[in-house]
Amino acid sequence: MMITDFNFGGVLLPGLLVIASGDFLCLLILLRFLAFSSTYRALPGRPLVNVAAFLILFALLKQGLNAMGL
Repeated sequence: MMITDFNFGGVLLPGLLVIASGDFLCLLILLRFLAFSSTYRALPGRPLVNVAAFLILFALLKQGLNAMGL
């Protein structure tokens, strides 16, 4: 199933851009939680963890939205 474009007030946005934006917001929440719990400080290579978390969340959101039929 293909991800369709989203129409916001006559402006068409690619579906992957909308998913990536939602993913970025989820990532910010996740990183704030990790920083609050001081788990983030113990991780080696924090930029690599950021990219990996972004890609994992992106894949989960994309798969979940496809499973729901959106």
